[in-house]
Amino acid sequence: MTDCSSSIRGLSAGYKFELGKENEDLGGKFDDVIFRYEVPDETTAGKHWRYHYLQAKHKENENDQRKIKASDLLDPNPNGPFSLKKYFLSYCKMRERGDDVRDCIVCTNWDVNTEQFKKIQLEKMKQHEILKFAPWEKTLDIYKLKIDQNLRSETIKLLEVSDIVAMGMTVASLANKFQVQFRDDNDTTNSNEDKMLTIDLVTEKDVDSKTKKFRPDFINDENLSVDANKLRQKIVKVIDDFYSKLVFVVNMPNETQFKKIIETEDVSKYYPSDNRKIQTTRIFDEISDAFENKPANFWLTSEEAKKILLAGVTDVSSKYQKQLEEEVEFNEDAIKVMGRKLKHLIDSSGREKVERIATPSPRHTAVKVIVAVQIVMRGLKQEGNYLVVSASRLQNEEEKWKNILKLKNYSHHFYIVVCDNEASIQNYEDGVISGGKAEDNNFIIIISHDESSAGIKDEIKYTDLSEHFQKIILSKPISFQGENVKVGDLVGDQPEEVIDFSSTKELLLAENEIQIPSFNTSTFEQSLYVKRRLKFPFENQFELGGECRINSVGHIEWLVGKEKQKEVWEKIMNGLSNQASSTGKTINDIHLTNFEKKENEKSIVIIFGVAGTGKSTLLCHYYEEIKRAKPDHWVIRINLVDYEAVLKLDQITDLDVVDLFSNRLHVVDHNSQFFRSFLRKRLEKGDRIVVMFDGFDEINELCQKGAIEWIKAISKNKSIRLYVTTRTHMSGDLQFQLSQMAYSLENFAEKDQIDYLTSYWIKELNLSEDNDGSLQHFAQSLVERVSETLKDEEKSFIGIPLQCRILAECFQSNVKELITLNCAKLDEDSRQSVSDKISSLLDGEKFDLVKLYNLLMETKRRVFREEKAKTPSSVENKIVTDAINLLIKNVESHLTKLAIKTIVEDEKIVDVLWPPQLSHQSNEDVAAEEKVIAMNGLSFGLTIESVENKTTNATQFLHRTYAEYLFARYLYEGFLLDDERHNKLLENESIQKLILNKILSIKQYDGVQVFFNSMLKKLVDKDQEWRNRIIQRDLPERFTKFAKHFFTYFLRKYPSSRFPFKNITTENRSWIFPNALHYSLSTGKEKIFKFFCDSLDATFDKKLIQNAMMNSFMTNKSYFSFKFFRNTESELFKRFLGYLYSDDSKYPPSCDIVFNWHEEVLPPCNLEYSQWNGTEQQNLVRLLLEFIVNQRTTFDTHFSNIVLIVPMLTFLIFNENYEGHLEIFLKRLSRSTAYSDKSKFANLLKEAFCFKKHFVRGRIVKALTILKYKIDRHDVLTQLNAIVLAMEPEACQDVFRPIEEEGLKPADLHLLLERDSYRLTRLHRATFNGNTEAVEEMLGRISQNLTDPIHTNVADKIINEVVARDEFGFTPFYVAAACGHEEIYNKILAFLKQVLHKDTLEEHLIDEKGIVHRALSDAIQSENIQMFQLILKAVKKELGQKELIRVLNPELYIHPLERNSSMPIFFDRCKTKEFFNAMAKIVVTRDDNDPDYTDLYDLISHKYYPNTKRSLEDIDNENLQELLSLKGVEDFTKSVLDIRSLSGGFELLSRNLLKHFTKDQIEEFVQTMTSKKYTKKNRSFWVIPVDSAHVDDKEIKDQILLHLNFGEWTEDDLVFEDQGNGVTLIYAERLVSRPSYWRDYIEEHLRRNALYPDSFYMKLTNTNDGFPFREYVDRICECFKYVGDNSAKELLLHEETQSYIMIRFPQNMVKLMLNCLTQESQEEVKQNWKNNAPPMKTFLTLTSQTFSNEIFPARYCSAILHFYLEYGSEDHLKEFAKVVTVLHNINGVQHSLWSYVFENVDSRERNDILKLVSEKTDFIGRNDVKWLLIHEIDNVPFIIKAVSWGEDVDLWLEILPENLREEIQQFIQQNAPDFIEKAFRYPPANFKTFSWGHYHKRLNTFTFFLSYSNAHQLQIFVQKITSKRVGGQQGVQERSMWAEVFTHDWESNDVYGKTNMEDFAKMNKFMKMVSEKLGPIAVKELVLHQDGELLVVFYLALRGEEKMLETLLNYLPAKDRKKVQRKVDKFLDETYKIPQDDED
Repeated sequence: MTDCSSSIRGLSAGYKFELGKENEDLGGKFDDVIFRYEVPDETTAGKHWRYHYLQAKHKENENDQRKIKASDLLDPNPNGPFSLKKYFLSYCKMRERGDDVRDCIVCTNWDVNTEQFKKIQLEKMKQHEILKFAPWEKTLDIYKLKIDQNLRSETIKLLEVSDIVAMGMTVASLANKFQVQFRDDNDTTNSNEDKMLTIDLVTEKDVDSKTKKFRPDFINDENLSVDANKLRQKIVKVIDDFYSKLVFVVNMPNETQFKKIIETEDVSKYYPSDNRKIQTTRIFDEISDAFENKPANFWLTSEEAKKILLAGVTDVSSKYQKQLEEEVEFNEDAIKVMGRKLKHLIDSSGREKVERIATPSPRHTAVKVIVAVQIVMRGLKQEGNYLVVSASRLQNEEEKWKNILKLKNYSHHFYIVVCDNEASIQNYEDGVISGGKAEDNNFIIIISHDESSAGIKDEIKYTDLSEHFQKIILSKPISFQGENVKVGDLVGDQPEEVIDFSSTKELLLAENEIQIPSFNTSTFEQSLYVKRRLKFPFENQFELGGECRINSVGHIEWLVGKEKQKEVWEKIMNGLSNQASSTGKTINDIHLTNFEKKENEKSIVIIFGVAGTGKSTLLCHYYEEIKRAKPDHWVIRINLVDYEAVLKLDQITDLDVVDLFSNRLHVVDHNSQFFRSFLRKRLEKGDRIVVMFDGFDEINELCQKGAIEWIKAISKNKSIRLYVTTRTHMSGDLQFQLSQMAYSLENFAEKDQIDYLTSYWIKELNLSEDNDGSLQHFAQSLVERVSETLKDEEKSFIGIPLQCRILAECFQSNVKELITLNCAKLDEDSRQSVSDKISSLLDGEKFDLVKLYNLLMETKRRVFREEKAKTPSSVENKIVTDAINLLIKNVESHLTKLAIKTIVEDEKIVDVLWPPQLSHQSNEDVAAEEKVIAMNGLSFGLTIESVENKTTNATQFLHRTYAEYLFARYLYEGFLLDDERHNKLLENESIQKLILNKILSIKQYDGVQVFFNSMLKKLVDKDQEWRNRIIQRDLPERFTKFAKHFFTYFLRKYPSSRFPFKNITTENRSWIFPNALHYSLSTGKEKIFKFFCDSLDATFDKKLIQNAMMNSFMTNKSYFSFKFFRNTESELFKRFLGYLYSDDSKYPPSCDIVFNWHEEVLPPCNLEYSQWNGTEQQNLVRLLLEFIVNQRTTFDTHFSNIVLIVPMLTFLIFNENYEGHLEIFLKRLSRSTAYSDKSKFANLLKEAFCFKKHFVRGRIVKALTILKYKIDRHDVLTQLNAIVLAMEPEACQDVFRPIEEEGLKPADLHLLLERDSYRLTRLHRATFNGNTEAVEEMLGRISQNLTDPIHTNVADKIINEVVARDEFGFTPFYVAAACGHEEIYNKILAFLKQVLHKDTLEEHLIDEKGIVHRALSDAIQSENIQMFQLILKAVKKELGQKELIRVLNPELYIHPLERNSSMPIFFDRCKTKEFFNAMAKIVVTRDDNDPDYTDLYDLISHKYYPNTKRSLEDIDNENLQELLSLKGVEDFTKSVLDIRSLSGGFELLSRNLLKHFTKDQIEEFVQTMTSKKYTKKNRSFWVIPVDSAHVDDKEIKDQILLHLNFGEWTEDDLVFEDQGNGVTLIYAERLVSRPSYWRDYIEEHLRRNALYPDSFYMKLTNTNDGFPFREYVDRICECFKYVGDNSAKELLLHEETQSYIMIRFPQNMVKLMLNCLTQESQEEVKQNWKNNAPPMKTFLTLTSQTFSNEIFPARYCSAILHFYLEYGSEDHLKEFAKVVTVLHNINGVQHSLWSYVFENVDSRERNDILKLVSEKTDFIGRNDVKWLLIHEIDNVPFIIKAVSWGEDVDLWLEILPENLREEIQQFIQQNAPDFIEKAFRYPPANFKTFSWGHYHKRLNTFTFFLSYSNAHQLQIFVQKITSKRVGGQQGVQERSMWAEVFTHDWESNDVYGKTNMEDFAKMNKFMKMVSEKLGPIAVKELVLHQDGELLVVFYLALRGEEKMLETLLNYLPAKDRKKVQRKVDKFLDETYKIPQDDED
């Protein structure tokens, strides 16, 4: 028995042991069990055995009551059962052998009679490590004998002399002698030899010679000699050793009991209760069997014992292993790979011996691991040493596996844990693995889903499977969108890319056919499809001014930051609206389905068109065409309106695309892993997948945002073909958001319309064909008639295809009649009668939009009666007729309600517009009736039952315009003048407000507005009664109320000076309160605008109307454009002008209003000139001009802006239809205050003439003629001759008539000074006419007279006032250059070079009135490149290269102090690339034609940023490469980077230049950027002139140094420049060593960020999608795109001073940079950061500091935290919490860095940090993460302190791991009440005083208080938050904390002033909690709380925050809610009371 317990417990104790039995040679009397185990030592072997010897003495009869007495032990008979002598002698043998004896144990079931132990005494021991047992029925005791003199004496008494031998002494037995020789242990000499003593025991009288026993003196240590004493001491030492080892274990159990104990105490550690007994018996038997027939020296090793112990576990493991192996099979390669991954474990230690493998299928990876482990163990010749266990078993048997894993191994043992459930892997580690590491030779492999701490990731690839398994999968049949294929055919040649193991499992187990359904359920009639054409705006790719690039397929690559992209987009749209209709390219529809040509592949294809152009039909056609041509393509067509619920999700951007397609859209079965994998792979690779989104315009704004994010997510893979359709009015924003230009769907041509109508009728009437052409004839007549009568604006709303469909349906019955008529007669007369019939049908028929839809409705009614109800019109049955008519009325009513629901998303608004009807029927009857009507509604023909959205079977209109028409008709019926016919809609004030505030004023209802606008035509244009009542100001009361409501909204939008509440901001009112008046006019709803005007005229005084109009259109807060009226009748514009400026002196115009001037105010309003050629447009412009003429003061006040006037003036000049208008305008300009000055007027005209885009040759002369003959502005003409000559020489000839006179006589030199009326001299005229001879003669005459004393002054004057200079710069040289007379301008320059001094000539060259300046300037402005080149070439040829450079940039030759801002620098004035590169060519070309780029390099690198920027933006590749080769890439790069700012230089390089660099140049560029210790010359801003005589004066130098930037400079930095005139210029200059350009660029960004406080930066972050100043990182990304991965890595990994420079860079921007790299390179960079980043304390101190937020903004700290959390190593993360929770004094406030960041950065950044902390909890440490949240600031735990800042800590907790979240919540619950108590007691200290706009965050605080307050605190809650605060800001009205939430604008409002959804959620959450916890009385008290000035709800009402007000009122009882709403309405009515006639 004891052998079994020794084995098990030896294993449990961790011994490496051997177990022997019944080996008397070794154990003597202790031979029953010998247990030896290894212990370490300092020998060469390093270890030895230590022994437990055990003898078992059991009495057979357990009833025997005898006990062990002392006499039994002292029995001199060595055969006595418990004789000490025999045990002692056995021990002596062990000792003699040198055994390391742990103990000698006597085990017996005898008890001890302790009372009998007198001579010798027993001492009870604690439990023995091997023989310890839990209490049982008998008390097992362990004793040792007390070692004292008695025990020693009694033991010696038992011994004989011969027994001394056993103690290692020599005994010689002689006659009467016993000589004993022994070693003297007490020898104190230094001898190395042992001293041996010999003593004769007989002689010494120590032994009785007869008995051979020791005498009493020796026994009792009395009267002994010295040597005898030594001998006795030696014996005693052995005796003491023996007794220290001797152990008695008494009351041992019997065998049965012993087994039970072992089972309970030992085997239970390893086996479950239901298996212990069997295992115990087995263990006993197997250990016993192990010694059967074995020799005495057989040893059972610990390894063998362990196998016996765990054989049952091994058996379970084997069965589980077999179960796993039956499920899957892997090939050899997969096994080898796993083996290599695991091999490193053998050499691992500590924590590394636990390997975690992450896998999607732990059970199957386990199979791979098991085989791999077998191979590894086989290599080590240790086969079988592994166990496999499931995690569920491990959890259930946790303690047992702890014990198993603790068992010592002296060979390698693998434990494979298979996590077959979702339990946390940490549970396994903490529960089973001691300290997170394996013991000794245990190697633990944990296989789970968890990747967070996995060292190995196993993907279980398809290629890992055996060939047999692969074949089964690939042969599986599948239905793919209607095609039957096999999996192998579908997945292609690389199935491993599609099929993961989960898919494999699914395919193998599938019982039914696997189906991927078609996803195009829209009805589509292929036979009726007409081929379409689409228009694309561009032919080729182009770049827009360095701001964006648009490639050939329309993708936009932005070159500016996000904040500027909108501005650039508006430029693009303006350009498109102005381009001629012939520009761009037109393609056939099939072109966009052509997948073969790579250049035609487009990631996104946007198709737009007006309603009804056939966009949806085109998509259906594309679907069919693609599936026909490419059946293996997965085509998904989605009607967006069916999925609004999905698109409304706030987390749409976070959702996985595949999740959206499968779980939300049900494209595939979301439970099918194969479908998901298949779809994912196709989406990821863009492999044969097409996605179509239809109806973008039909979803609301929130859904559109979601759809855009969705499309962006899909389009990240450029290979996926995406189609998106939208109406025209939504196309602009869609294109901008997706950075993709769109195709416009062209309307049907006339032939297309005829073909469609004919095809439709043939199909519907079952005709074979149109044999006689009558259908074609009728179709043609119908199309022509509609085209003639349908207005352009209505055509622009409803597309011709939809028109055709409606016409086809409406005239189908007429066609049937024609066919019947035609069949009856077949002669010529019949054809004539058919033609007559057609004419009579269409004669006088006028089609407009409403007429068309009314006709459709009539047709549907007729068809319903005749076909659906089977009642032909010929049958007269009044009852049936009335019943059918009533049913039709009910159906139309049902359809109208459905239309409202379709257009209006908010159900509450629907209920207002269509209130639920009271009914006395049962619910069942009502439902049955509604079902009947709904079914008949489907039969009516306007709707279908949609099955596209599989979640609902909703009824939808066949076309959205049907719903818009019905909705508009419903509205219009409310506006009917007839009191008996209107539907009482306007009698409901709520509906009136809805109509004004939403339906007629926002884009969402555009279609309804178009129909309503068309319907109003009848009322406002044709109804005479309406017109009369307007004139009489006698409208029905409902219209008067409507007008007053409208005016009230106007007052709320534009509060007057009488507005009483000055603290209510009004900045964003224009967005909160839409202006229906402005909206209707600006969107072309002419009749709606006219209706508003009529209503205002009939209701209000003219002054009020004038104010409304002025504020709506003519203020700096409004937008007005003349194009509003372009498509209206001119009379409407006249009426509009009448409102603004009345002739009645009673209503003077409001001239003090600041007008919002912009380029679209005046015609042509950025539109193409051709769009203004209609008669009405010309009348409009004439009215405008008449207004300008009449309103002189207004014109002079507002129309002086040249930028505003030039486009209109250009329009009038270059449009031949406006010649008369031009005269009026020029006359008015001529007389205006601004342009009566001839120079200003001339400059204005010059700007207009040079408007190259619209230049038409011959039109300038018309303008000049008006100036000359009609308005007599000859003075202006004299200043225009130059530019006219440059633009249009023919006009100069016609107007200025430069007629050449005869030659000069010698005496006529003075005639050369005479000028004609246009300031032309003889020299000008001769030059103009190209008379070289005359010019040469005149120049010669001048030259000759220079030396003539009489004429020298005249000659000199001619040179300086005519030839070299002119008052207006119009010299003969200008004329020669403009006319292209090369010989003449060369001669003029040569002449001046000859006659003028060098300095004088240089002055004339750069003088703006000199010979070159005006000519060059006008050449550039007029874009006359030929003139520009001629001038530069002439200067170079005649004057030389240096003078050419001087002309281009005089600053190169002028001292900086002498420069001025007006100095001409033509180098940077080149308008286009052509000009710049033409100039560059002239500069670099030398006489020998070899280019020299030195001067061009100097020009470009001149330290003036605009020059360089313009030059490098325009430079071509050839010139750039030459510049790079001139001085090398390094110098060139430095010259660019050193200009003005580093960021400007880097931008030029990244956006304009790097794309032209070669690979080697790129490497040099990067090296230059990263090279450390570059030098930069810094120069003082100031230059100080000093008297040269005092430059050495020390006092003066000190004063200068003090003045130069406050002493930053030293005396050594001073530079002295003697000017030679007694003045010395002094400035400071120093070469400064800088780390690197790259670091400086990054630091520049950080410094720029530092300019803004954290609060402002946070706002920038929120309004820029988290990327303020994104242009910096955009430049870097642009750079990375060109430099490639390796260089980009080098830049990202650049190190300086405090390690990586990216550590302090905003980490969201760092991620953008990383995304520019390949995945592999990204991982490499991250790993480098992880391995090499310095400790966090390098940046964040571990000691408390005092600093300001300006020095160390929170966002810097946040970036550092984010970096280390994202990329830090385990060592970094271990110190994280310690570093960030150190307390500091920041701006006088106690903060840890953690709290500092969380209070001052935006929510996105906070949440990102928290998510990272949550993910890295294992590495940071759970307690440390907890400490982050509960460490104290100002003695308040952080998580609670954050509440006072208004943070929603519950949202933070949601991010944390669940177990930690619960613990923190408990902590908050315990500590929050104390904080709440203090907060209520001292509000100023505990409630943050927010900056303006942040008070909405207080709702979070209130909600927290409600959640965690105790009962008392809840009772006083409302009282506390509604009490006025004490200690508020001085001068600020004291308010309660609750009132502050409402009295401030909400910072979270977006740019349109609309409150964010999250704020509604905050308010809703709070009010709901108040209602639940405090009840309705508390809700009412909060709602009606007054701050001293107003009720809080009134603030919301004043700001128009209706939804927030509704949220606040929702929790009031219905009765109270109505009362409060009435209060609010009454307050608004009183506040915005309409002024009376005599009021302001």
